[in-house]
Amino acid sequence: GRELPRPEVKDGEPDRELAEWLQQVQAVAEPLTGDIPADAGADDLSDDQRSRLLLANVLGWHRREQKPEWWAYFSQLKLTPDEMIEAREPLGGLELIGAEGEGRRTFRYRFPPQESEIGESPVNPANQKTMSIVELGNDRDEIVLRFPKGREIEHPAALVPRMIIPTPGHEQRLLDIGSYVIERGLEGDGAYRAARDMLRRRSPRVAGHVDGEPLRHEGESAADAAKRLVKELDHGCLAIQGPPGSGKTWIGGRMILELVRQGKTIGVTANSHKVIGNLLDNVWDAQDDYPEFAEREVRIAQKPSTKKDPTCTFAEPIGSAEDVAAAFVERTVDVVGGTSWLWASSKILPETVDVLFIDEAGQFS
Repeated sequence: GRELPRPEVKDGEPDRELAEWLQQVQAVAEPLTGDIPADAGADDLSDDQRSRLLLANVLGWHRREQKPEWWAYFSQLKLTPDEMIEAREPLGGLELIGAEGEGRRTFRYRFPPQESEIGESPVNPANQKTMSIVELGNDRDEIVLRFPKGREIEHPAALVPRMIIPTPGHEQRLLDIGSYVIERGLEGDGAYRAARDMLRRRSPRVAGHVDGEPLRHEGESAADAAKRLVKELDHGCLAIQGPPGSGKTWIGGRMILELVRQGKTIGVTANSHKVIGNLLDNVWDAQDDYPEFAEREVRIAQKPSTKKDPTCTFAEPIGSAEDVAAAFVERTVDVVGGTSWLWASSKILPETVDVLFIDEAGQFS
């Protein structure tokens, strides 16, 4: 096998980018936990201290979660040619067939029958450079790859997935919340109210509601309560719970339309584009219950996966966070669906979106 290039050893020190990020996390985490003894138990802490400790621990969550994925990636780089073929994710045994098209940047390869999960932009383990898949399979054990312009072409003998998706927006938004709490505390009006309420495990902030009292009025159906409460919610969080098939997504579509009737801008997110599309489809179907939408249909957009169509049948595709922000400001759309990468973007200001719906939130968290 070919020896893999390795970065220079730096006495165990993290690289510059990681070191800078660790310093940022430490600069926020230390003030959040400065008054909390290292050996304190949960029962020794006040509600405020517990909330700040949770926030401090969450700051590094994304990097911690990525570690197993990086371990798996580097482990696959070490596989022998035969192991590449036998392993579940890599694609091994590639043999060049020839060039495709006119640009001399696209090539077709054959490979022996095998299982693989290499994603859309696999890596050549010989140089750890990515390339794009133009075609894979189509009843033949062949793959067509496109090399980026300006890069020397080195034909791969195998491909491995690099499924680590960067989360700089998520990480920065958590640091933003932490910095806000250091300066202003967990209580009070202002930015990140819903996030601060979640950290404090506060009951929904509903106009006229007294903590500890039922949110649902006597004789009120669950559907009617949900539609009423979402309009009365004041910068807080409202959880709709129930087993699979109990109608959470169905009522979610109607809750969204109740807010659209009030002129609110709505974001929809979940763990997958498919789930997001399903809730958006329910929003569209719910119009049958509201006669006013017969004259002007609800305007739905969705930011789909790269080079894919929206998973909602009735959504217009929207391309970037900047496009979403502009559409909300110009009031050319009512509801936009997208993954958390969209809503964590600094291009979308918090005041641009009135309410964010998270479907299958238990899995999302």
